[in-house]
Amino acid sequence: MTEAEIKKKQIEQIENDLKLEKEKYLKYDVKEKDILEELTNIETEISEKKKRLGELESEISTKKKELSRQQKILNEIQGELNISEEVLAQRMVAFYKNAKRGYLRVLLSTDDLNVLNHIMKYLRVIMHEDRKIMNTLALRKAEYSHQLVEIKRQIAAVSGLEEAESQNLNELRQVLEKEVLLLARIHSEKEFYGVAVNELQSAADSMKETIANLENISKREKIRLPSDFGRSKGKLPLPLKGKILKNIKKTGERAIENTKGIYIDAPSGSQVMAVFPGRIDYSGVLKGYGQVIVINHGDRYFTISAYLHELDKNKGDMVSVGDVIGYVGEAGLSTGPALYFEIRKGDENLNPLNWLKVN
Repeated sequence: MTEAEIKKKQIEQIENDLKLEKEKYLKYDVKEKDILEELTNIETEISEKKKRLGELESEISTKKKELSRQQKILNEIQGELNISEEVLAQRMVAFYKNAKRGYLRVLLSTDDLNVLNHIMKYLRVIMHEDRKIMNTLALRKAEYSHQLVEIKRQIAAVSGLEEAESQNLNELRQVLEKEVLLLARIHSEKEFYGVAVNELQSAADSMKETIANLENISKREKIRLPSDFGRSKGKLPLPLKGKILKNIKKTGERAIENTKGIYIDAPSGSQVMAVFPGRIDYSGVLKGYGQVIVINHGDRYFTISAYLHELDKNKGDMVSVGDVIGYVGEAGLSTGPALYFEIRKGDENLNPLNWLKVN
């Protein structure tokens, strides 16, 4: 397999990754739009609730004023009743006293029936008017008392509505706060996948350019290196001394699964060595990979060392086991400097942990 064919396989992998990241980006873009629509609806509902609360508060204020007015009238009626009752009581006392002094004697001793009828009529008129006044006042008192009870009932009902609307408004505000937090998280996720898409797109463009250059330089060049690399499974030395990290590349606080290779933690500038004899087929910079060394070990087996701080070999150089090919640089991990290492057979990614001699 030519170097150009190898790079074509690499770009296919990048484009597949790019497709997945774009799908994730679009997914979060849709989520973001949905949340924005929900926020708009909630804000509209909150505005309506505030308006309704204002109307209820105004209604309660009006009813309280009416209650105060009715209470004042009722107090005035009660005052009139008290005065009337006092006047009647005084009149009854006066009648009683005058009866002792001679009212009854006067009525019984008169010989003139007309005078007697006139006196009796006068007394009946007075008593009738007194009863009429008392009945009227009693009816007015009962009517206003009933109105007071009704107004108090209405105030209680409106107050209940106000309390319910206020509680509903508070619940809406809580939902709004949660939606805003969710929107912030989704927006952050969207930005994250947007960055991933841009990085992968950049890497794909860089790889395409590299392939084009390789094809122009050696379109028909074939790689024929005798090798027994396939019999070295589980026996290859580590490319450097360090701790093997999980196959996860971290950017910020998030993680992108990477099933193609492994990361080996090591101090910046640590020597990176060839794990098997071969020829340097690529030595240079690729977007998304940093500085890279690709070694062809024959029989379509390749090892790839990426994110190097410095390259120590050039394209075409032959290497043996243990030869220094470069030095560790920054791999974009939160843990610090590290080497990214892959093993491939043609277009197939092999798990380095199955090939390296790992305790």
